[in-house]
Amino acid sequence: MSKKEKILYTVLITLFVGYVVVEQYAPKELSWLPSFAQNDKNPHGGYILYDRLEDFFDSKSLAFETLYELEDSTGNVISLSASFDPSKQDIESLFAILESGRDVLIGASFFSEDFLDTLGLTMEITPDALGEVSQDSILVRIGEASIYYPSSLVYGYFYLSDTSGWEVIARHKSPILIRKHIGNANLILTSAPLAYTNYGILKNNGYLFAEKTFQMMSPERVVYNRYYHSGRGESSSPFRYLISQNALRWAVYLTLLGIFLILIVDSRRKQRVIPLLDPKSNTTLQFIRTMGGLYHREGNHKGAAEKLINHFMKSIAEKYYISQMFTDTAYSTLAVKSGLKKERVIQTFEIIQHVRNGGRVSEAMLVELNEKIGQFKLK
Repeated sequence: MSKKEKILYTVLITLFVGYVVVEQYAPKELSWLPSFAQNDKNPHGGYILYDRLEDFFDSKSLAFETLYELEDSTGNVISLSASFDPSKQDIESLFAILESGRDVLIGASFFSEDFLDTLGLTMEITPDALGEVSQDSILVRIGEASIYYPSSLVYGYFYLSDTSGWEVIARHKSPILIRKHIGNANLILTSAPLAYTNYGILKNNGYLFAEKTFQMMSPERVVYNRYYHSGRGESSSPFRYLISQNALRWAVYLTLLGIFLILIVDSRRKQRVIPLLDPKSNTTLQFIRTMGGLYHREGNHKGAAEKLINHFMKSIAEKYYISQMFTDTAYSTLAVKSGLKKERVIQTFEIIQHVRNGGRVSEAMLVELNEKIGQFKLK
């Protein structure tokens, strides 16, 4: 790796680490959207609630399942959502859970008509739920305690008949937290699910709302079920937990970046660059031409012809593997391999025989010999 490449990679890594640090410690913008998520520290998240569940119950667990799927499990059930619209099968499973002695808390801003009809309940939506905030805060009475909540935390009221069997636990004008004994357990409903979020618990003495609710439930194991708000949006794979934690998530990102950089660096050739060499030139031919030019200037045409012939015969032997010439068979073979007519091959070797037999070589004959040898294209 060159010095420039090292500097480039150093700058890129420094910028990336700087970006991660800034993103990690920069103040996060608050989100007021209800999530009820167990790891959400925003105002309407459920971080505090889920963190403190073991103050009231022996153990806790997280689930993203329907009531039907939870029917055969163990422990009490808590379900908080923006709206609660169970299927008929889920409603049947709800009663089965209660019959088995497991308490159920369901908090929602809106309940489906089928669910309310099954329980003999009706609801009225408050004007604040439709965005018509009429006052800054409202007084909620829970037992002998009083809690002042922002009016937007209460979305509706329950209307109960005298024979419904429901017990009012908390009210503002009308009931917002009610309980009924069904089977061997308690079914607890509330129209103020935001009272269990981080903001609802920390606002004034809002923790009393959640505290009173959990005191009515048996202290056994509890399942914090998020299905009716989030669906099955979260995977059950171990990788989900890595992504859900900031430190672990960035560790995964940095590891992937490191692997990517290693692949880039290792993809380069590790051996030194092999320089390209110029092909070897035919120094013999160059020498022959030099000597031929010298003989020609001195008028020694015979010496130049002999040098030319010696080089030609050697080249014939190396290229066409013909060592015995001056026969009709050799002429025919050479004509086929060189692509020349046999007559031209014979004419060339007639001049060669003349020179080798000691005949006089004129300048014109030397030129002709050179031209005929050039037809063979032995360069």
